[in-house]
Parts: sequence; structure tokens; C-alpha cells
Amino acid sequence: MEVALAVWVTIAIILVTCAWKVMVVVWLRPWRLERILRQQGIPGTPYQLGIRDWGETSGIKERLRHRCHTSSTEFSHDIVPSILPFLQRSVQKYGKCFYTWMGPTPVVNVMDGQLLKEIYSRVYDFGKPHPGGGMELLALGLLSSEGEKWSKHRKILNPAFRLERLKPVLAASTASCMEMMSKWEMLLSQEVSCEVDVLPYIDNLTGDILSRAAFGSCYEEGGLDPARGLETIPAGTVMYRKTYRATRLDPYYLPSDVIIFVPVLLVHHDQQIWGEDAQVFNPKRFSEGVSKASTGQSRLPYLPFSAGPRVCIGQNFALIEAKAVLAKILPRFSMELSPSYPHAPSNLVTIRPQFGAPLILQKL
Repeated sequence: MEVALAVWVTIAIILVTCAWKVMVVVWLRPWRLERILRQQGIPGTPYQLGIRDWGETSGIKERLRHRCHTSSTEFSHDIVPSILPFLQRSVQKYGKCFYTWMGPTPVVNVMDGQLLKEIYSRVYDFGKPHPGGGMELLALGLLSSEGEKWSKHRKILNPAFRLERLKPVLAASTASCMEMMSKWEMLLSQEVSCEVDVLPYIDNLTGDILSRAAFGSCYEEGGLDPARGLETIPAGTVMYRKTYRATRLDPYYLPSDVIIFVPVLLVHHDQQIWGEDAQVFNPKRFSEGVSKASTGQSRLPYLPFSAGPRVCIGQNFALIEAKAVLAKILPRFSMELSPSYPHAPSNLVTIRPQFGAPLILQKL
């Protein structure tokens, strides 16, 4: 009898302990963090169990994509509603600094240039969120490593991405681009112009350049997947950081276990930073350099490769690749958007056209 009673008492203690831990994670801790944020005047959505804040995003995006696919005549430079619809509505409602929820974890949205400068420069105060869900078992390298491990790996890899060491990328880009253009010329051999979906060609091109630069052979010879290329380490539409200890982000105090969300796409489309034509593709805005492209802000709001000590290590590689390819294509071909192109940008790690990129090519 006494043994059975002891067993039941032990089971009860275990159940109560587990229930208390669950209560702390799903209710008490989120309530405490929300109170700290609200006391500082940061607005946001009230905490509720689940992931309600982000649950409606997929439905909104699907409706927008269907509308774009069924009406190819619609074309808008305002792609934010189709890529980050929930965030756009939240910015309109709360302003540029607010919090939402990712499960029981508060997510603070930051778009101010000075705050972004602090976040990206203080890499030991604002670290990368741990992947979780078993992803920590994968060798993600610089992408998710922190502290001394990241610093050591970065120092080892930095020399390989210096400009003087990337000269083979120029030759690889030229060779791969010439092969791609020869295929286009075959399509144009009997026609003045033709419609070509250039997206698979560009996918193959990036994979081929990476293969030539790294291994000295094209992807077809090496049997590599042509659709990967630099897509494995892109500059995305959003970036995350996390506080693993309480810290100040003037004028705010952020407790530990808060995710900081940087909506890069919204920052790059902010009219207060870039002017009224922020949504329009206008390369001339950078004619005097990035620092003078924005209106009264520092250069930090331009974040195609992140910023600070953790700036993308492949930045020089990507820029050399892009410049070399454009320098070869533009003198030999003219191109314009095909009437059959449905404007439906999709966020698949990077922003890509969901239904391809058909262009009308003409040889010069």
C-alpha cells in the first residue's frame, strides 16, 4: 500500500511539474515579455495561444498569386502585399516598430536606420536564432554559428573571398555566359526575335559558374544540380536576430528570448528612406554611391547582403558574377518583357517569379 501511494505521489509530482513548465512556456513567460514591451510604448498584437499572427499569411498570398496568374495584364511594382502581406498590414496599423508573435515568442519588427545599425554591429548582443527542430545537427557553418565558433570560421574563410582571390570567378562567369548565349543564338538562328523563359537558363548559369570557379568544370561534367548555385546563401527578404540576454537597444530595453525581425523588403520599399519612387526600379538613384541614394538616412537601410561584421561572405563573389554576366549579355541582345508574363513574385528563400520569366529576345 505504501509503495503504491509513493508511486502515485511521484507520478502526481511529475505531472504537476510538467504542467507548470508548460504553463510557464505558453502563458506566464509570454505575458511577462509582452508587459515589458508594452510598458515601453511598443505596440503590437495581444498574445494568444497558437501562431495566429502568421496563420492568415498563406491564404492572402495564395489569393494574390491566383489573381496575378489569371490576369497577366496586371503589373504593379508594389510587391510587398504578395510577399509579406501580414507585415505590411501591421506596419500600416502600428508603425515601423511593433511586436507580433511566433508561437509563444515575441517578434519585434525594426525598420529604423539607427536601430538597424546597432543590431548589425553588435553581433554578440544580437545573435542568430538557433535553428531548433533537429536543424542544429546539420552543418550550417557561418549561417547559424555564434560567438567564438563563428569568429574562428569567419577568419578561416575570409581570405578565400577577397577580391584578388576571386579572379577565377570572372573567367568562369564569362565562359558559362558564352555557353548560355550560344543556346539563345540557336533559338534566334531562323527568327528575328523569340520568346524565351530565361529563368531556367539563369538557374543553370549560376550553378555552372559556381562549379567552374570551385571545381574547374561545368556542372554537366561534374553531375551537380544546376538549380542551386548561390541560392544556398542568398540575401533574403527578411532577416532575424535574437537576444539571448537582456540588452538595450536605445531607447528600448529588450529582455532575453526576444526575436528581432528586420523586413528587408519593406525597408527597401520605404518611401521615407528612398523617396516617392521607392517601389520603382531606378538604378540611377545609386549613381553617386549607396551613401547618397537614401533621403537623409545612413547607407545601412540598403541591406541586400546584410550588414556589419556578419555581412554575407559571398558578396564579392555574387557582384563579380552579376557584373560579368551583364557585361556579356547587354551588348549582344536586346530584351523586353513578354506579354504572356504573369506578374506573380514568390518568396522561395529569394524572390523569384512564380510562373517563370518569359522575355522577348532579339540579337543586336
